[in-house]
Amino acid sequence: LKFAASFGSSSYSLPALLIAPDTYFHAMDRLAPQVPLSPFGNKNEPDYGATSGVAQPVLTSSGATPRRSSWQGTSWLMLTDIVGTSVLTFAGVASQLGYVPTVILIVACNPVSIYTATLMSRTRAVLAACAGVQPSTMGEAARHTLGGSWAANAMYALVYGMGFLGNASYLLTMGQSFQGAFYSSGLCLPEAVLVACLFCLPLCVSVRHLSDSIKLCFANLFLILAVLGIVFYKLISDGRPADTETFLVAPDLTFLTFFRAATNIIYSYTGHWLYFELMAEMQEPADFPKVFLINAPLQVGLYLSVGCVGYHFAGNHAKGYLLDNLALGPSFRVASALLFLHVVIAFLIKSVVVARFMHGCVSPDRVRIEFREVGGVRAHLEYAACSVALLVAAFFIANAIPFFDDLLGLIGGFFSGPISFIFPMLFFAGAQRYAQQNAKGLATWTDWILFPFIGLLTLLTMVIGTYSVLQDIFSRSEHLGPPFSCKLLSRG
Repeated sequence: LKFAASFGSSSYSLPALLIAPDTYFHAMDRLAPQVPLSPFGNKNEPDYGATSGVAQPVLTSSGATPRRSSWQGTSWLMLTDIVGTSVLTFAGVASQLGYVPTVILIVACNPVSIYTATLMSRTRAVLAACAGVQPSTMGEAARHTLGGSWAANAMYALVYGMGFLGNASYLLTMGQSFQGAFYSSGLCLPEAVLVACLFCLPLCVSVRHLSDSIKLCFANLFLILAVLGIVFYKLISDGRPADTETFLVAPDLTFLTFFRAATNIIYSYTGHWLYFELMAEMQEPADFPKVFLINAPLQVGLYLSVGCVGYHFAGNHAKGYLLDNLALGPSFRVASALLFLHVVIAFLIKSVVVARFMHGCVSPDRVRIEFREVGGVRAHLEYAACSVALLVAAFFIANAIPFFDDLLGLIGGFFSGPISFIFPMLFFAGAQRYAQQNAKGLATWTDWILFPFIGLLTLLTMVIGTYSVLQDIFSRSEHLGPPFSCKLLSRG
């Protein structure tokens, strides 16, 4: 069973996603009970809220998902989480904070992210040992630890809400990169986003499964690496402008700007919504925390490099969208074109997952019917309608919040922080009722100390950071024009 994850916005990217749904779906179809497909059900039904967009059986020792991935393989697949569009905000983040707060936030968020990911692994182990359940989605985990179907449904709403907004951010990035690739054309941003929609439309309505996804995943990783390489080369070759200033701590740093910048950093560390699925695919799920032996240093190193190098050369003039720090010319055009291709792939991957989930909600009996099977044409048309509806809605969101760093900050503050930091703690706390009955997987005093500390910081970022992001959106809208105004490619 091929399995890969792509986080094109974080993320998880994407935002984090399965990008081998074709083989994964068919394996799940063979394992799942033959009952009507629906993402909402009681605890005894299969879980249909998986981010792979298809039925996920409640996993037990007698009916486990095939496990083929080693922890090293899982770590390699998760590398796509490290290099996503979220890194494009880091030079702008550093200009708001200065070197010291930027380095502290990037370094400090890493162990917090690892700790909450480890809590998910421990929760899974407790449920497997004490309740005979191995959750393969956050919805399943919520169902078994937080209170049944209502908790699962709320979790699905948060996860797929974040996925949908992630796709809106992809459309915005595609629009900006299309403007950059054709910067001499004077194309307005809404028009560029519309072109991006038209470019994605035939792919979204025709692709329900993605074959050879590992190759696609790796190709997308190298596309964004190529973008970063071009940007770094151009910044270094042009040199640092004479009027550029950098600071250890930004002189105009305030409480609000600190938490607004923190939302972008948090967004880059949040691939947790896929971690239960990753564990379900591993040969030894208990080895999942080992993936961070490889990923953590690479993640911190890359984030620090992009933030500090970008800030060094752009300084107090650094923009929230990394490519805006380049002068117009061939390098800017090529980097923009490569970024456009990268985000098209990331958008398609996430679109398949979210559209299949939506299709499962509105037409549970036909979501698994293939095109050549009886009823396949109708099933495909329904799926295409879901894809078009999501694409149109994402178009309006991208133009309603046409500021790349603010849109990612909004997703990071309001969705990513709670999903990746707070809910893993709630899952583990909810699993303690099983652990106490069997004296297995009990929380330690360190856990109970860390829970309120991490929860408080996440809530502060969620409330204050989101408020500051919204404030910045309104301020920039007054200065640059309301939603759907032209917004030409700006170099000022």
